[in-house]
Amino acid sequence: MDFDRALRSDSIRAQAYAATFLAAEGGSGSPYIAQLLSRCKAIDLNVSELSNFEQRLVSHGAMSLCTIVNASGYDGADRLHASILEWIHSLPTCRHIQIAGTSIHALSLLGVPPQETRKRLEELIGSDRRPDDYPLVTLRGTAFRCLAGIDRQFVERFLDTPACADHITLLTHWLENAPGDPNLIEELNWLTRS
Repeated sequence: MDFDRALRSDSIRAQAYAATFLAAEGGSGSPYIAQLLSRCKAIDLNVSELSNFEQRLVSHGAMSLCTIVNASGYDGADRLHASILEWIHSLPTCRHIQIAGTSIHALSLLGVPPQETRKRLEELIGSDRRPDDYPLVTLRGTAFRCLAGIDRQFVERFLDTPACADHITLLTHWLENAPGDPNLIEELNWLTRS
């Protein structure tokens, strides 16, 4: 795919496709992250409705940016990396729940370092349930799951939080639909051990 051409295009659809597939480039996608960040930031997240392609551009853009920065190695002295981190940190509070949720997964793809990732996930774990959270999937539960994926030992300090309870509810639901799944059973046992 010609990422440069797609990201320079005025077509949101072309930009969204580039954002979707750029993550597969890993560190080789670094030459495109400034363009991708610029395109993502150009989407007005304060409007009540976004087109499907606008949502895809921002959501997949966040995932791609974090994947690429992780693969190339986060550098806090790099102004572009710092701008990406600042933008990603702003997304979980945006009004569009799908973008907010995807951005939390993007944070887990960015990983630690930077330490700010861990701090942001901790903040989200301690947050209140959003009125627009899905019945079974909450942003704070997603943040708990993502931080557990980064550092399981560290996240044990949050086992008694509502975020962990939200995640346990979701795991239980998944197990009802996939009984016997060893990974789900192991995770649920880890979270509910006495």
